Amino acid sequence: MSQSSPRQVVLLLTASVNIKGMVLTALKDADTREQHYIQAIEHYFTKTDIPILVVENTGHDFSAKLPSHILNSDRLEFISYSGNDFPREKGKGYGELELMNYAMQHSRIIKDDTVIIKVTGRYRVINIGDFVASARNPNFQPCQASYFKGQRKAFSGIFTLTRHFMIQYFAKNHDQINDSKGVYFEHVLADSFLDYLADGYEYSILPSYPRIAGISGTDNLPHKTNSYIYWLRRNIIFKVVRANFILLDKLIKLFFQG
Repeated sequence: MSQSSPRQVVLLLTASVNIKGMVLTALKDADTREQHYIQAIEHYFTKTDIPILVVENTGHDFSAKLPSHILNSDRLEFISYSGNDFPREKGKGYGELELMNYAMQHSRIIKDDTVIIKVTGRYRVINIGDFVASARNPNFQPCQASYFKGQRKAFSGIFTLTRHFMIQYFAKNHDQINDSKGVYFEHVLADSFLDYLADGYEYSILPSYPRIAGISGTDNLPHKTNSYIYWLRRNIIFKVVRANFILLDKLIKLFFQG
């Protein structure tokens, strides 16, 4: 891939404050969820220098509760709409993908050439700088994700994508998500990337193992990566696997080109 200027990158934080009895979601308290979102926005505003797009899909606009220096910054775009009235059995992943599609259609800062780092809005990714640097780097593919070991599932807490991938691939598979039937956001994300590859596009593996601080909405328990030692061990393994994948990919390309 040829050298060029750094890409334009936007951080997309997905938010759903009042989840109205969503299936397979233990953390339901709206006040607690709202506070987690505010903490995450403050974290990313401090730890990055890129635009932040917050999209909330339950009509619960909490932007006025943000610190004034964030609320009044031209780095922040906050969108709240009422889009959480789909059947509860579909699950939170169905709503999250719908939210992402809404963001593509209504955001003023997402352009066709923007690289979007999607993060589950309550997650505070401690090593977010690694993901911003990788998304900006024109030597890496703009779409970046990681699959679960031995499973046809992609990690949904953080990944990068483009508007093209979202509209032409991911959004078209929206109706497949049904948590009650065991078909999750992660399954459909993985399948969408496979469709993307089948059409001749490429993606990169995430640059690092995400170190996530906070509470899981699914089981209302702290993320294991709150522990530095837990995260460090997995990041070392992740880096080795990633390096081997990149080397194998280069060898395959050389073989077919030669």
